[in-house]
Amino acid sequence: MSDIEKIPELLTKLSEVVQVMDESKAEDTARWAKAEEESKIIANQLQALTEEKQKQEREEATAKAQAELKELLTGAQSSKAGFLGQSGRYSPADESVHFLRAVWQSGSRDHDQQMAAKATLAALGSIYQTPEEAGSKATLGSTDATGGYIIPNNLVETIMKPKTADNVYRSLVTVVDGVRGSGVDQPMRNAAPSRMVVAPWGNTKENVNLTYDNYTATLYTIARIYDVGNQFLRQSEGAAQTDVLQELGRAAALGEAYYMLSGSGTSEPLGLLTALTSGATYVTSHTAAQTTVAGNIASGVAKAAGDLAGRSRTPTAAVMNAADFWITMASGADTAGFYISPNLGAPGVNLLGQVSVWGIPLIPDVNMPADSLVVGEWSALKLYVGQGFRIDSSDQAGDRWDKNLTGFRGEEEIGFNASPAVYTGAFQRLIDTKA
Repeated sequence: MSDIEKIPELLTKLSEVVQVMDESKAEDTARWAKAEEESKIIANQLQALTEEKQKQEREEATAKAQAELKELLTGAQSSKAGFLGQSGRYSPADESVHFLRAVWQSGSRDHDQQMAAKATLAALGSIYQTPEEAGSKATLGSTDATGGYIIPNNLVETIMKPKTADNVYRSLVTVVDGVRGSGVDQPMRNAAPSRMVVAPWGNTKENVNLTYDNYTATLYTIARIYDVGNQFLRQSEGAAQTDVLQELGRAAALGEAYYMLSGSGTSEPLGLLTALTSGATYVTSHTAAQTTVAGNIASGVAKAAGDLAGRSRTPTAAVMNAADFWITMASGADTAGFYISPNLGAPGVNLLGQVSVWGIPLIPDVNMPADSLVVGEWSALKLYVGQGFRIDSSDQAGDRWDKNLTGFRGEEEIGFNASPAVYTGAFQRLIDTKA
């Protein structure tokens, strides 16, 4: 295999390396750097081979033109007598033949033949110029006319988009799939059972009634549609469709997170914060201070966890505002050091993994309001899913066929009501968490 024949193989390899860069750009810096270096090496090899290929093509084209010119001159030998002054009729076609023959011989290494050819060109009204006399020019490729038309198009990298928050709550709560109907009734007891009391012999035993309440998690449809031009879908070679599918998936996750946390309960799911703020019982105030142990976030988490313990609940996680998380992690005193790690300090702590306070995972989330933290037994919350997230597409619905569009519709049916879990004591909200 010649070096030029390696171009397709190198292009394939470059595509694979770029894919590695895309996969590792977010988390694996070392892998990304290695792939980037390899891509530069392959790109340089492709550049060299491309130049060699273009040179070879120019040489082949030149040889072909020379062969065609020789053939033309050979076929014109019978008509040259008139041009040389011999008897015979002269026609305008003869002049073009002699001109081509003179151009060919003007580059001959034979001095006499070269001079005779130049004299012929002069007699025909043409002037021979060397490259130096004519003024040398370079094909720079700086404009379309000087080679830009044949320069390959730029490579298209993966689209860079603003990062959005993940839905941390779906992994914490209990998810119930395949729900049928328009909603789910959630019956609950308003109070925990009390202890039995002593009943003396012969006396009437204590007789109590059971009381129940009920909340409904209505199924709502969250949805979004993107209309995309069919030409764009085709010419982008799959990039446009991939981007639309990713956008719909991300939008669905953000919708779930919002309604599970902040839904108002009016024509939409009732979220956790909405249920928590309905009663002071489930909200604890914290006087935050960056330089005192009592004001540290660990003390605040302990307060909220203590409230849960008083209801026989075991906290499984605490979720707080993402920006507040980093501020509170830096709290400490000059004499004690950083409270999060008095011995090792900030350089010895990895806050990008799971951070725990009193064994309770502390999770940062940008959706949680500032100065707020929620400690809870998160499995008590239930997310009901009817028709799971799906994406449908059509180029016929509406007037899309007329406009040459394809519509992508992402939708999901979810039902959520945080009231039963909150009112049975599974959550406590801590406010004023940041100094």
